Amino acid sequence: MGRTPLEREIEDAYARYWQVRKQAYLSLEVSLLAEVTAGEELQREERQIGALAAQGRAARLTYEHRPSIREVSADRALVFDELVNHSVFVTAATGQELPTNAPPQIEKVSHEFRKIGGRWKVVDGVVHD
Repeated sequence: MGRTPLEREIEDAYARYWQVRKQAYLSLEVSLLAEVTAGEELQREERQIGALAAQGRAARLTYEHRPSIREVSADRALVFDELVNHSVFVTAATGQELPTNAPPQIEKVSHEFRKIGGRWKVVDGVVHD
């Protein structure tokens, strides 16, 4: 994905975002999200994890990514990703996978990054049809 040092920095931030997001959704630990998200995106993710916790569920996020950097500047970047979602819900207490018949879904998403306090964070995400 990244060709310039700045693009490689964005690529690393994108990988870190997904790594932390996976941990947060499996552990239901919303405090992890502040490392990689801010603003509306942080609030949206906190609400989603809160809703899962209220149902006694967590999520084991598994994706095949195909990201591309669409815009980049010193303090803002936009990453588009066409990904295959293989994620499953698990019981929060035991981590046991909940049965599903749903096939993997192809999703198209954009993530807006901003450099905040010297770190790249996702501030908005959009799902495309």
